[in-house]
Amino acid sequence: MRTFLLTLLLLVFGVAQGQQLELKGTNFGSVTSAMYKEAKLKVAVSPQEFHDLTLAYPELKIFFANRMDYQDCMLGYGSVVRWELTEEEKRNLRNFVKRNGGKMPKYRPTKAVTPLPTLPVEESEERNTEVEIEEQGPTVIIEDIESVAPTNNSPVREIETVEELPQPLNTRSSREVMVTPPMKYEAGRLIMNQEGLPFREAKALSRVSDSDALRHFRKAGRLRVWNFLWGYTAALMFSTAIDYEEPVPALIGAGISGIVVYREKLRNESIEEAVFEYNSVLPGYK
Repeated sequence: MRTFLLTLLLLVFGVAQGQQLELKGTNFGSVTSAMYKEAKLKVAVSPQEFHDLTLAYPELKIFFANRMDYQDCMLGYGSVVRWELTEEEKRNLRNFVKRNGGKMPKYRPTKAVTPLPTLPVEESEERNTEVEIEEQGPTVIIEDIESVAPTNNSPVREIETVEELPQPLNTRSSREVMVTPPMKYEAGRLIMNQEGLPFREAKALSRVSDSDALRHFRKAGRLRVWNFLWGYTAALMFSTAIDYEEPVPALIGAGISGIVVYREKLRNESIEEAVFEYNSVLPGYK
């Protein structure tokens, strides 16, 4: 029975993980993790297409396989949008603004256009009311020509608009936008912009920028979880040795402690590798 349930679960997860992101007959990507409900876009999309995908798959976290596609899509939102942002759109835009600066786009619905009322047309007899007036040109005194201020009655100069044009999400050039602050790992702490960076946020940033950095961060996370468990086991061994005055549990605890110290060293190396891979994809970073 247990084998049957395990096989069924593997089949369900396999089918879910192979699900394609399709919209109007176009394949945009696939589900990469059924457990974490994550999907990855493999083609470039416009803001409108990304919005439609988040509406079609509201339960998924959608990521971009290509960093430039992510960059172009987020910059395409501008400062004003004509639709209400979904939670997945807000998540991606917040991450982009946090790394590159700028402001979140504001929702401004399209104003409804009210048609002008049609006035009835009354028929009337045509009468010639034109009065011939003798045209007389203006008299110009040559001495006053220099004092006459030039005038321009062009209708182009009289046009004014009150429509607020949408500004770009980030007013800097695309090259400057891509120059994001590097990440550092000093004295066992992750640092960005001279401030401490939580491990979870560093992992989330690497998820967008570089897959190799994400792989090293995940390895460091797994090592830390197992190190906690091994450390707890070593503490139990030392406690047992003290209570029963037995040397064997103390030796076992000392051996486990040595393993934990070695694994912590591996964890620090994994984080250093992750930081290196993350910084290596930043333009202009050496």
